[in-house]
Amino acid sequence: MDSSDDFRKVLEKAFRLLGSRTSSRAILARKLKDRGFEGKLIAQALDECERLNVLNDKAFAEDYIQSLHARGYGLRRIKNTLAQKGIKKELIDELLLSDTPDEKNEERERAKKVFDAKLRLLHKEDDLRKRRDKLFRYMASRGFSADIIYELLRPLK
Repeated sequence: MDSSDDFRKVLEKAFRLLGSRTSSRAILARKLKDRGFEGKLIAQALDECERLNVLNDKAFAEDYIQSLHARGYGLRRIKNTLAQKGIKKELIDELLLSDTPDEKNEERERAKKVFDAKLRLLHKEDDLRKRRDKLFRYMASRGFSADIIYELLRPLK
């Protein structure tokens, strides 16, 4: 079998994988490597997929950010998740401009919704310290900053 047949097989597999779910370049490369394809052919296939715009890390990251925002995750959790998906730090920073006042307000609003929902679930917890600790741990696990969490906890007395 010649290398053009091998390249075609890698490319076809990449298209099949992308047809069922969007992916980042890093994830798709790992999936192709796990299926036994050669690194050089994988890189060529990924380049071709990007050229055809069926593989686009920026579009993947934007969609993933929206999905995580909708599920109530904070910026820290989103940044970590994107990094685990192989998205480059520069692109993450570009897409998550957390220094703008609008973004900070949106983050606070998301945090408030998540906080209020969890607080309602903890209504049976009579010990205020335990309730505050549980809220803090939950909010931190969702990726919200300590500053925002303390701001939300302050009124609880």
